[in-house]
Amino acid sequence: MFGWLRPVFAIIARFGPWVVLGAILFLIGIILTILGAIFGFTLTDVDLWLEAHGGFFNAVGSLLFRIVCGLVFLLCVFAALAPFLFRRDQDADRAGWGCALLAIPVGYFAWIGMVSSS
Repeated sequence: MFGWLRPVFAIIARFGPWVVLGAILFLIGIILTILGAIFGFTLTDVDLWLEAHGGFFNAVGSLLFRIVCGLVFLLCVFAALAPFLFRRDQDADRAGWGCALLAIPVGYFAWIGMVSSS
């Protein structure tokens, strides 16, 4: 069923993932240029459309960034409080003190990213 993946992985192993990614992006660019020539729009039209909708893309990107920072902050709060809330004798699966101490600065930067005005 997934036999077609073997040659794909062989190409990635042979040339490296960045070369394959560059080739894929190059092919996508060529395909989009051909489609633009067929349907009658140029890269200038695309640039003007992107510039006209730039504010919307910026708002969506800022919202997604703040949501991700909020999730990271909540995870850091949980990780920092886990040694206090979930104390057991010998549980190898719980977060330790090192994880709790590392969660504090990571949570601080996530908070700054979430509430920053820019």
